[in-house]
Amino acid sequence: MKTKLNTLEEVQAFIDNVNAIMGYPNEANGTLTYCHIPDITEVKDENGLVIESYYEIEVTTELQEEMVKIATQKLIGNETVNQ
Repeated sequence: MKTKLNTLEEVQAFIDNVNAIMGYPNEANGTLTYCHIPDITEVKDENGLVIESYYEIEVTTELQEEMVKIATQKLIGNETVNQ
């Protein structure tokens, strides 16, 4: 699974939060971060004009499991957002 983010600020915040959740940097295996900032993806129309741009980050199974735990705790605590 991949997640799409629209700005560099969102990407950096996502990576920083994932690093905290997943315990990076991990000196045991030499891993400094969950991932690095990916290249931007641009979708262009038939005239070559950019109509959409975003960054995609791979969400590993381990991260998915942690995200489910966090979401479950928020739902139990009634921290839902009304739409």
